[in-house]
Amino acid sequence: MIKNKFYIMSLLIFKLSFASKGIEIAPAQENWGKQANNYLSYLKGSFDYMTGDFDGALLEFENLEKKEQSVYFYDRYIRFLYSTNQFDKIINLDQKIKDSFKDNLEIQKIFAQSYFYTGKGVKADLFLDKLTQKYPQDLQLSYFKAVNFIKKGDLKKALSYIEKCIKNPDLESKHFLFYFLASKVYAQQNNNEKALEYIKKSLELFPDFERGWLLKALIEEQQGKIEQAISGYKRFLDIVGNDQAVEKQLVKLLFIEKRFEEAAKILKQIKNKNHTQMFDLALIEWRSGKPKSALEKLENIIKEYPNFKPAKFLKIEILVSTGQKKSALKLIESWLLDNPDDSATLKVLLLLRRGGIGINHIINVLHKIEQKKPNQLLYFALIDMYFEKFDYKKVLFYCKKLFNVIKDPGLKSKILFQTAYIHFASGNKDKVEKILLTALQYKPTYPSVHNLLAYFYAQNNKNLNKALGHANLALAANPGCYYYIDTKGYVLFKMGKIRDSIKLFEQALRFNPNDEEVLKHLNLAKNFGR
Repeated sequence: MIKNKFYIMSLLIFKLSFASKGIEIAPAQENWGKQANNYLSYLKGSFDYMTGDFDGALLEFENLEKKEQSVYFYDRYIRFLYSTNQFDKIINLDQKIKDSFKDNLEIQKIFAQSYFYTGKGVKADLFLDKLTQKYPQDLQLSYFKAVNFIKKGDLKKALSYIEKCIKNPDLESKHFLFYFLASKVYAQQNNNEKALEYIKKSLELFPDFERGWLLKALIEEQQGKIEQAISGYKRFLDIVGNDQAVEKQLVKLLFIEKRFEEAAKILKQIKNKNHTQMFDLALIEWRSGKPKSALEKLENIIKEYPNFKPAKFLKIEILVSTGQKKSALKLIESWLLDNPDDSATLKVLLLLRRGGIGINHIINVLHKIEQKKPNQLLYFALIDMYFEKFDYKKVLFYCKKLFNVIKDPGLKSKILFQTAYIHFASGNKDKVEKILLTALQYKPTYPSVHNLLAYFYAQNNKNLNKALGHANLALAANPGCYYYIDTKGYVLFKMGKIRDSIKLFEQALRFNPNDEEVLKHLNLAKNFGR
């Protein structure tokens, strides 16, 4: 392209240089040199525009505007500005040369649309009203005016104008477009029955109208008519050939309907499939009972896109489901050793216990990662695993490790609560109060710190006024927590406020009617003094 451009410009300069030496190639006229230079700039601007050098074209045209006043120049300049979305400059030109193009329909359309795109809807309306009255047979004007109403949100006027266009015999060959617009308006109004009625009329007039089939399919999908929507999307694709967004939606619906073979066929037909489409195909083959083929595709995806987690996790699911649990565990172990901070993969590891992989195997993997790079997520995971094993000694060990590495004071408060709770449940009462009082120093304090301290005081018949204050603080943070309500009731019971405690126990049971601890406290209060 550079060589061609240079050749054309050189040829023009060559011809002009001959003219300056007296070789006449055009009739001589006054000020010819100035006009020739302007024409050269005009040609260069036009050529830059056609070859995609918009900055160069704009520079040439702006220079010309200072010298050139011809209608022919402004015609090309306005079209250039419109094609490059420079609507403000077009509006400025309208003010400057508005009468020069009063009979040029194409330029008038550009002015109208420029006002619309710059948010000057009133001015755009004036242009469109004037032009549609003058050119009632012009389809583009009528269509744009209807679209203008829709984009402004004036749906009532849009429908009224569209019905007028449908009755206009000059637009009869394109009535299907106005039925289509009406359908879109009814769809926006959530009137799907009307929307479907009008889009069907549009398709009766033009059976190969691809946008009509797409809109019809969308409406039917919203109505829950999945079979009809599938047919509509297929018809759309038959007409246009390929559309990745529609193909993806069609595959999704076929998948929902468990029509796996059809979904796979569509995905296989897509040329130059990306990794997400390959993943969809692997998922469909897995769901249709072809795990081996699915795994092969997943292997290829992971090889090319090693960080594409959906493919990795689907591979784990297939391995576990087909009895290859050791392979699944080994694979996750290798991924985590490569990236110990990968929280998503760590969660998948913890979920493997639901797939029948023993908790000790998972803990062994966690310890291997700990040896390579200990981190907060790992400590959280180990705490959860050892809780499931009721190994409170290990839980306390990793709670301490976690407490020492985190900086968030609110999280520190939560860890101290967990530590205190383990000591409370284990009967180590001498440590509970000290830990909870330490937890109160970290803000925001975890509400359960206040709740446990209140319950601890009530259970030991000490600091009951403080206990009530802590119970209230816990409830202020979470008023609907039934065991916070139970704690306050228990404190009041210990303070001798039996009736008040009974009300709270009954309130707690409305949240959780079968909680044994609350039922025990309620019976205790009701039988008190008998």
